[in-house]
Amino acid sequence: MDDLDRWTPVSVLGTGAFGQVHLAWDRTDRRWVALKRFTGQDELGLLRFVIESRIRVDHPHLVRSLAFRLVDDDAVLVTELARGGSLRQLMTRHGALPAPWVAAVVGQVLDALATLHAHGVVHRDLKPANLLLRDAGAVPPHVLVADFGIATWRTVSLTGVGAAIGTPGYLAPEYLDAGTPSPKSDLFAVGVLAAELLAGQRLVHQSNSTPDIPADWSTQLPMPGGLAPKLAAVLRRMADPDPAARYPDCAEAAEALRHALPGAPGVVPGIDLLDGLPAGWTADGPADAPVDAPTAVPPPVSTADWTQPVTRRAVTGPPTPAPGLPTPPPGTPPPGTAPWPAPPVPLPPKKRRRAPWLAAAAVLAVLVGAGIIWAVTANHTTPGGPTPTGTGHPAAPQPAWTPEPLAQCALAERGAERTIEGRSARCQRTSATRQDWVAEPAGGFPVSNPSGPFPGEACGASPDTDYSPTGVPLTCVKRKWTARA
Repeated sequence: MDDLDRWTPVSVLGTGAFGQVHLAWDRTDRRWVALKRFTGQDELGLLRFVIESRIRVDHPHLVRSLAFRLVDDDAVLVTELARGGSLRQLMTRHGALPAPWVAAVVGQVLDALATLHAHGVVHRDLKPANLLLRDAGAVPPHVLVADFGIATWRTVSLTGVGAAIGTPGYLAPEYLDAGTPSPKSDLFAVGVLAAELLAGQRLVHQSNSTPDIPADWSTQLPMPGGLAPKLAAVLRRMADPDPAARYPDCAEAAEALRHALPGAPGVVPGIDLLDGLPAGWTADGPADAPVDAPTAVPPPVSTADWTQPVTRRAVTGPPTPAPGLPTPPPGTPPPGTAPWPAPPVPLPPKKRRRAPWLAAAAVLAVLVGAGIIWAVTANHTTPGGPTPTGTGHPAAPQPAWTPEPLAQCALAERGAERTIEGRSARCQRTSATRQDWVAEPAGGFPVSNPSGPFPGEACGASPDTDYSPTGVPLTCVKRKWTARA
């Protein structure tokens, strides 16, 4: 079979500015995986996608990359599936989470970061949406740190000097002031998200709620009421505005956290991404498909997708890691494949991209895989807010979309999706001080950022770019968000 055809997308798990994540079935290894396909339109986005695929640090609490494919205008990253969903989804469902459970999960995150930092990687985008549960309702919980799309690796940087990227609300003050990430800026983010999980809502300094951040960070992170004093003290030190006052590293913070709140974490009912699969699928794979059945060619995933007969130029994975980065042992695929069930969920249609930036990405993949690292210091940045959500490949700036509010939602729910009055809806900003559940328009939500800025609002360093909540492409011009032409 075509190499890309070994993974069949079944449903969409999420979308962002540069990629769409699918629940997919691996026909070769006969297991469920998460498949992330690049859907961006610019060279920098692809380079970030390639770098994400090359970060291969082995730790039980880091999501494992299983394969990477760059074939013509398709870039695909395959990772292990975290069936329990994200901590953001869990908090949206349950609100405030119990302190022993949060302490156990945060301790695992700190352990993973200690290993990541030892390999020269700073994550830069730690938040509940990027922390996944391997299984639903497991005791003890098993968290996986995911999404290295804007991580820095050794001396690799795709951000302009003095520019900070990440999600407002979790960015350390010294990172915002100088634009230089460090392990201590990751530690700050963990302290913030831990307090958020305990409160069931965002608990951030107001000045860290938009990309326009003042330099004065004298106010400590607020804490939810009723916390054990030792636990509150540990979290406050992790998220202290002064980096010198924080723990020296994540390993020491993890040890302090375990001493502050020892004991069993208990159980938090979770979600299972394999519940409610489309017809023809079960948690074990294709329904009613004998393992020893002859191999069948799957139906095309769309009329213009991976199965097009084209001349291919490929960079494949798993990649050879740079020195010091261990490679996870490859799995042994079971013999035989099964006939395929009903047609899977179609991927967005591809668009032919320009050969020069595809070639650039291929070169970057080869050089990074060989351990040849360099710094890119051109003035490029990615959106300073949360990863924009949406589908499709806009070839030109989209017109403003007028949302239809259904009900008010909470700040912590921004970007979440649910059914309201029988209609699919998501929580997004509708004004400078309000967010609402808005109905999904015909054809789906456009590429947009539910927490993004509106035209005219203040921004940070130029030439930052973003999307408004209504799908208007924006760029930062003279510290004001301006619609892109």
